[in-house]
Amino acid sequence: MNMSNSASSGGRGRSSQDHSNLGIALLIIGAVILGLVLPLLPPLSNKLKTPPVATATATQNSGGPVATPGPQQTAGPPATQAVAPPPAGTPVAPTPTPNSGIPTLPANAWTVDAVKMRTEPSTDGGIVTTLPANTAVQCLAWGEWAKITNAAGTEGYVKSAYLTFEAPTTQQTAKVRTADGTSVNLRAEANGTSTILAPVPDAATVTIVSWGAEWSQVKYNDQTGYIKSQYLERNP
Repeated sequence: MNMSNSASSGGRGRSSQDHSNLGIALLIIGAVILGLVLPLLPPLSNKLKTPPVATATATQNSGGPVATPGPQQTAGPPATQAVAPPPAGTPVAPTPTPNSGIPTLPANAWTVDAVKMRTEPSTDGGIVTTLPANTAVQCLAWGEWAKITNAAGTEGYVKSAYLTFEAPTTQQTAKVRTADGTSVNLRAEANGTSTILAPVPDAATVTIVSWGAEWSQVKYNDQTGYIKSQYLERNP
């Protein structure tokens, strides 16, 4: 009876020990499996990750950054340069318009009154000569001041208000006056070496075409030429 109980007790003890040993063996096997599986998990997780989004800056083969071009700007219209106006008083040749009273330049013009011809288009300009009324000139440019050429071929400026493009209705005349009563020469041009057209006797009457400071253009016996102004005495 006692032997039977002892045998039964011994059997139950061995059975418990066997179960404990089996549990330890399973734990060891599980640890070994985890040790083999865990190293494989990081590469797998990396493969499952979403690839990074490309940034705005690329990298060249040399390793240097390449700036991403920004938005293109639309070029605006070119800036307009301001044009400086001409100096005050500078004569400007106008574009003739119907009934403007200004013909295409250059054109013949006449003085409406005695006027000073100056070297510059300003009252500060030096005086070239004084042109009597009804003096014929050639107008080269028109403005507040007109650029003209007188009978002697000298260029200068007069106030435009003293000029007209309409020829005088009456012609002025003059008498030839010499100190010794001799004749003077009517020449083809306004200089002392040009061709002599005719001698004009003292006290002869000539028709004035245009007055000049040194030479005046006159008509005598249907010939038009130049006589020294010092030998002419204008008739009233």
